Amino acid sequence: MSFRSLRLLSSLTPMTLTLGLALGCGATAAPGPTPAVSSAAAVQPQSTAPDAHAPEARMQHRWQKLLDELDLKPEQRATLERLKKEQHGRMAPVRKARHDLMEAVADGVQAGNVDVVKLTPQIDALTQSVEATKPGLQEALNEAHRTLTPAQRSKLVAELSEHGPGALALGGEDMGKGPAAMFMKRMGDELGLTTAQRQAIRTKLEGERSAHRAGRDAIRAKWQTMAKAFETPDFDAKRLDIGGDATTLVRTHSTGMIRTLNQVLPELTPEQRTKAATAMRSHGRQGSWGGQGPDGGRHGGKR
Repeated sequence: MSFRSLRLLSSLTPMTLTLGLALGCGATAAPGPTPAVSSAAAVQPQSTAPDAHAPEARMQHRWQKLLDELDLKPEQRATLERLKKEQHGRMAPVRKARHDLMEAVADGVQAGNVDVVKLTPQIDALTQSVEATKPGLQEALNEAHRTLTPAQRSKLVAELSEHGPGALALGGEDMGKGPAAMFMKRMGDELGLTTAQRQAIRTKLEGERSAHRAGRDAIRAKWQTMAKAFETPDFDAKRLDIGGDATTLVRTHSTGMIRTLNQVLPELTPEQRTKAATAMRSHGRQGSWGGQGPDGGRHGGKR
């Protein structure tokens, strides 16, 4: 089950940091277990056999394939692996704060209303944890830039633009369709929405489309600016203040998610709200819609 209409908040690695994410600085590219946040009670039973379709397995495979494409020397590869591991540790508070927020949002979904005022402490905690990662991320990006040759930097940007986070920033699937279309595609069948419910939700969310497009265009512009800068010899993540707008993005995506949910919730039955809340809790424990819980433990599960 996938609740990817909330993907930006769940992933919580702002698109201005997509290059860092691809270098292992984001929540889903860490070595071994994928980032997560949860308590021991959140750990679910699972098979000990590796699942090639699990999100963390896919991300690790993608990461290794990316490194192979860059034709790295052993010392270069070791440096990038170290940077990825360090950023994974740095992201632990973000994963914990994200998990706490998603749990609180799920409670509101089940109750039929998500009170943004009551969620202020969780949003503040998430914002602060994201802000705290900025210096380390900027250092990591600068070291990655120094580690790669000009040709490798260009290759990295090209690969990410075509297959990685940049593909989403440059206009991937669903990016231009608006909140209503994304919600219908991701959750319509899973919640068993009737034709009348689908039409009502589509009508309510139509007004969000222009804001959605503006956000998509801003994401595209940020990615293009950062990618172009990374290819230059004088790239400096600190001077460019990469991640400087992260806290604004966190608040924008958090409040936007809540606004969208509160428009949808009156159209759902109590049973549908419970199903949606259960999905949010489950995927929140798994990190970026799959992978693990807050403590880094694996929770398995396919999308």
